[in-house]
Amino acid sequence: MQENSEQIVNKVKSLEIETLRQKRLLTRLEGLTNLKEELIFPYSLEEKVGLIAREIVNIFDADFARIWLVGPGDRCEKGCFHAQAPKGPHYCADRSQCLHLVSSSGRYSSLDGRHARVPFGAYKIGLIGSGALPDFLTNEVTTDPRVHNHEWAKELGLQSFYGHRLLSDDGRVSGVLAVFSRHKIPPEEFTILRSLAVTATHAINAAYTENALKESEARLRNVFDNMQDCFYRTDLKGRITWVSPSTPKLLGYEMEEVLHRDIKNLFYFNPADRDKFLAKLNVTGKVTDAEVKLKHKDGSPIWVSTNSAYYKDAKGAVAGVEGSFRDVSQRKRRMEEIARYQDRLEEMVEERTRALVESEQKYRALFENSGNAIFVLAKDSVVDCNAKAAEVFGVPQEYLINKHPLAYSTPRQPGGEDSLILGEKLLARAFEGEEFFLEWRYQRPDGSIFDSEVILNPVSIGGVSFVIGTVADITERKQAEAQRSMLIKILESTSDMVSFSTPDMQITYINPAGRRILGLDKGDELPLVKDVMTPEAFDIISREGAPAAVEHGHWSGETALAMEDGTEIPVSQVIMSHKDAEGRVENFSTIIRDISGPKKTEEELERLRDFLSAVIDSMPSVLVGLDEQGRITRWNTKTEELLGKTSAQVRGRLLSEVFPHNPDILRMVDEAIENEKVSERLKAPIQFQGILRFWDVTVYPLSESAMKGAVIRVDDVTERVRLEEMMIQSEKMLSVGGLAAGMAHEINNPLAGIIQNVQVLEKRLGTGLSKNHNVAEEAGTSMDAIARYLEKRDLLRVMQAIRESGGRAAAIVNNMLDFSRKGDSAFLPQDLCQVMDQTIELASSDFDLKKRYDFRQIKIKKDYQDCMPKIRCEKTKVQQVILNLLQNAAQAMAGQWDDDNPPEIAIRIFSKDDKACIEVADNGPGMDESVRKRVFEPFFTTKEIGVGTGLGLSVSYFIVTENHNGTMHVESAPGKGAKFTICLPAEEI
Repeated sequence: MQENSEQIVNKVKSLEIETLRQKRLLTRLEGLTNLKEELIFPYSLEEKVGLIAREIVNIFDADFARIWLVGPGDRCEKGCFHAQAPKGPHYCADRSQCLHLVSSSGRYSSLDGRHARVPFGAYKIGLIGSGALPDFLTNEVTTDPRVHNHEWAKELGLQSFYGHRLLSDDGRVSGVLAVFSRHKIPPEEFTILRSLAVTATHAINAAYTENALKESEARLRNVFDNMQDCFYRTDLKGRITWVSPSTPKLLGYEMEEVLHRDIKNLFYFNPADRDKFLAKLNVTGKVTDAEVKLKHKDGSPIWVSTNSAYYKDAKGAVAGVEGSFRDVSQRKRRMEEIARYQDRLEEMVEERTRALVESEQKYRALFENSGNAIFVLAKDSVVDCNAKAAEVFGVPQEYLINKHPLAYSTPRQPGGEDSLILGEKLLARAFEGEEFFLEWRYQRPDGSIFDSEVILNPVSIGGVSFVIGTVADITERKQAEAQRSMLIKILESTSDMVSFSTPDMQITYINPAGRRILGLDKGDELPLVKDVMTPEAFDIISREGAPAAVEHGHWSGETALAMEDGTEIPVSQVIMSHKDAEGRVENFSTIIRDISGPKKTEEELERLRDFLSAVIDSMPSVLVGLDEQGRITRWNTKTEELLGKTSAQVRGRLLSEVFPHNPDILRMVDEAIENEKVSERLKAPIQFQGILRFWDVTVYPLSESAMKGAVIRVDDVTERVRLEEMMIQSEKMLSVGGLAAGMAHEINNPLAGIIQNVQVLEKRLGTGLSKNHNVAEEAGTSMDAIARYLEKRDLLRVMQAIRESGGRAAAIVNNMLDFSRKGDSAFLPQDLCQVMDQTIELASSDFDLKKRYDFRQIKIKKDYQDCMPKIRCEKTKVQQVILNLLQNAAQAMAGQWDDDNPPEIAIRIFSKDDKACIEVADNGPGMDESVRKRVFEPFFTTKEIGVGTGLGLSVSYFIVTENHNGTMHVESAPGKGAKFTICLPAEEI
């Protein structure tokens, strides 16, 4: 039976351990899942590695986690510890690159120190990065020989270490992830940790990819800004409204020299060619691959090939001409070169008998030294080619000779045509004497494809027809054109405003979105920058934006567009400068985004925050906001007044540091956050600044994941508690008064019978009534005998004593009835001396069994000023105050009575400065200064528990000062007794 019990206990313990292990694994898996979801957001590389390091520490309760990424050896010559170290196991041998510490979380958050740079192969981090320990886990950090500093690990209490090599998508080392923990990492957690490391690898690779895409976008933009093809637009009058930066550069002009000038007279070498160009454009609607001779600023001719067409405005009306042109001067020179070559061939044939060898050498030199691939084609084969042809096609010359002219063509051309069919037709026409200039796509034997410009010129050599083919590789130009086309599509489709301007702020281009924002049609003249910006915004651009863009390449900020109707649109703006090879600014580009919606929302949120802050600060309660760790996020003005510290001074500090007055509040906060339920404690007694006060404490949990924490509300209810206790005391006094009134009425009846019967006895035993004598004689005696008997037995004095005692009892009963009568609570003229005497009579019936005193044994000394004026007061309330003072004095002197210093209360009533004053002094033990200062505080008492409530003097003080607009103070010292002085206004209240 004993063994079975132990087995059951062990089994329960095993189940508990397994349950904890499963919960821990579940927590790790949930943390891993949350991290994966968080890494989906487009964070920067620095933000992602920071997030990964922090979450590793949080998820696995690690001591600290670090991430190194591969970077250049930027510190090797600048004092790096490893580069300066002598030869050894940690020496930096490869100074081209090393591991850079980019994130550290947990115990160590600094990125400086000896491990800010780690060489490959040095330490365990370098060994992991080099691949010697690509995936390294140990749960014996303090003894594992692969860990170089066991003493350091012991000092920090470390038990486990895990390191993981980070690889890029192409298999290269990108970094190292390391985790140190004071707990051992079991196999099941190691699997999760490894999965997290793989997740980190993917996230970092994704960040690298995003950076590469951004760099690619920048390169594409740079290509657009620097491409050689030129673009232009004119209005119907031929005035230039926009050109690309390459246009004035090609023709030798500055941008400002070109805009709004007549293209016919400025660009055309022969202005009449412009008229011919427009005539052709009117007929066909567009002009394709037309060669035009333009004029450089210095007057020299430039041949270009242009593609142009009419463009229309938003209403569909023709607004002008737009198009592009490229410099074909080199191609023209090639054509002329080919023509000269053809002429030379003919000369060579004519003179072959005379100077065959010399002609062959000259021919071959011209042929071989050409900058383009040249082929001599027969009907179905290549007869000859130069060295450039072998270079362009990537094969030896002999591989090209005797091949079909279309042998290296791609199966189909970009337009979808079959290369063999189309090529045969073009070659046939060329052999018939037709010249061709076309683009053609080839494929090299290695599989690479390139685009080319091909010129076919028919020649006759010795009466035999040949075709001279010139091939120029234009792959790079085609790629640039594709990139340009893509950028144009981006510019045309983006919802942001994109524009270009000259250095003097003349806008040269605005994309469709920008025109829509500004209300411009296609044919409208482009304005100056200052015309579309508010004066304040243009001032910012002139003083800050443009100079910063010139100095740093770009500037970003918030400005505003000015609309024609007078409204303003707040925008975010980016300005970029574009410079020539000599560093001079050629133009500016800008991207503008309308932020009026977010701006309005931000302003509304700001107003809402200000309103909520004002509401919180105006509340009379103490309000404190906490985060999940119990750190203060803010508190209101009432809290600042109470504790003397501003919200900014305590933000981020633990509540226990700033408000340590009651640990119960801290426990309430923990319970509210953990259980997500409101925690409340009413009338909590808390010592604050040396004074006991009562507080209502309520803790409201905040369960939203984005702002988990709690709000503490604390209300000082000391006054309310005092009033409640006063009401209870008043109700108690009313009950006692009612009881006393009832008892007084009940006592009055038998008391009246006693007094009346005594009076009857006195009359019937007296000698003054004849009937008494008659009845005495009938009884066999005489009244004289009875009188002598009464006198000898002293019965007459006894009856007189009974009558006097009954009178005193009747007076006490009448005082009790007056004191308990509610109808006397009105303010009426009262004689203070009479009120005092009645109260003393009430007190004279007081006897305390616990204190063993009888008030009648206390000597009362009265000193009443003559002709005291009556004052308006509530008689019962004033009696209550005096009675409380008399009882307190009697209780204070109880137990200290002796013959040498009998108990005594001195009562003095006098006038002073239009006030009627009462002094009540005793010769009791007195009180020290600390007690004297607090005697009027609610609930302060020096009596034993259950004897006093601490409300008697506070209620008396309230009655005198608040109800009667008077004053009340006390004078006392240890062993000197106590003297209370009450002064009430003599005038009507």
